[in-house]
Amino acid sequence: MNTRLCAFTWMWVLVSLALGWAAAVPGYAGDAGDLAAVLERMESAAEAEDYGELETLLEEASLLVWNLRDLEVRQIMHVERAPRFYGDAVERDHHRYAAGDTLRLYIEPRNYTIALEAGEYAIHLKVGVKMVHEEGAVVYDEPDFLDYPGAGIRPMKEFYVDMSFDLGPGIPEGSYSLEVFVTDQMTGEEVTAETGFQFEH
Repeated sequence: MNTRLCAFTWMWVLVSLALGWAAAVPGYAGDAGDLAAVLERMESAAEAEDYGELETLLEEASLLVWNLRDLEVRQIMHVERAPRFYGDAVERDHHRYAAGDTLRLYIEPRNYTIALEAGEYAIHLKVGVKMVHEEGAVVYDEPDFLDYPGAGIRPMKEFYVDMSFDLGPGIPEGSYSLEVFVTDQMTGEEVTAETGFQFEH
């Protein structure tokens, strides 16, 4: 998009910046057979009243279930301000905007692959966005809005994208759809979330 019409910024925030995230590499994410084996071990641990082992296995089972579920966008929300951390989203009570306003989206993907590699938990997500006017004109299209590989010592399940657009007077009035595409780069799985807004000068 012409920067005179709509400037944009993006920001991702990690649940803990102290983890020291590094470049992600594909690793092993587990399968249904692994989950069945862990559940059997959990049963044995419960019978033996080995609660420390049971807690460890519960965490392992939780991650396996996460990886077995389909990728989804749990939330795509118009918000009043930039979130300061995961879950800190103040929802806007309408989707109407005028020239000079900032449209800000809070997006939470879930069930992306978290793979274990060399003792670290790795993820790799790509986010794209397309803005389409009601008459069919594509006003903005950026398939590589965010490409994020990361790895850390704990599974990263609390990830969000803060996406903002400064709406200028050069944008045509009318209704718009906003499509956000999230791709799990480890598996190729993609999911689309959609929202809309009304723009007037």
